[in-house]
Order: sequence, then structure tokens, then C-alpha cells
Amino acid sequence: ADNYEKAIELLQDVELPEARYNLGLIKAKKRCLGEAYELLRPFADLNSAIAALSINKNTEAKSILAGVKDDRPVAEYVRSLTAARLEEHSSFYRHIGNACADDALLKRAETEPDFYRYHKEDTFRRLINKR
Repeated sequence: ADNYEKAIELLQDVELPEARYNLGLIKAKKRCLGEAYELLRPFADLNSAIAALSINKNTEAKSILAGVKDDRPVAEYVRSLTAARLEEHSSFYRHIGNACADDALLKRAETEPDFYRYHKEDTFRRLINKR
């Protein structure tokens, strides 16, 4: 924890974009989620969207993700999480399948509280049980 404090001291007064970004990531790791979101929001990337979700700014996360050109499973997982929270079911299913190509994310999807509403649906169960 002491290393984080030293890093934060160094970064706070630096106005370089990458310093703000790194400070945002450190704040997120320390669970200072509101501060992390404020620092990361201007970058409008996947981490910004995750920070938005972490403080329940689901609509903001959706709008950030609309501009993110990333189709890795982790990005698709964040999209499916956002869709689930906004109750956009067709969007959820459009992204969760791609996310579950990654075994770790497939395993996480099984226990994701935001996905509980889908547990009784055949489409979701087939996806989760494809192993």
C-alpha cells in the first residue's frame, strides 16, 4: 500500500494525460471508485467504462462503449454487463457469447450477480454449459 501512496504523490501534480490515466488506475485498484471514474472518464476507453459501471453509471458506460473499438472478450463482457444492467436483453445476448469465448470470463459469467436474471433462460444455460 505504501508504494501506491508514493505513486499517487508523484502523479497528482503532473498534468500529462498519461499521468492522469495512471492515477485513475491506481485509484481504481485502491477502490476509490468515484475518483477513478473522474480521472478516467475523459479517456473514453474500456477502463473508463469499467470505472463508470463500478459507480453504477450504467448509461455513461454504454455511451463510452459505443465509441470503443475493442472486440476482445473482456470488452464484450463489459458490454454484456452494461446491457444486463440496462435491461437490454438482445444486446446482452449479442455480447455475452463473444465474452464467453474466454474460459475465465465464462466461469465469471456463471456467478455474476447482474446475470442472475438470465439463469433460467435456455439460451444463457446453453452458453454457460458449453464446456
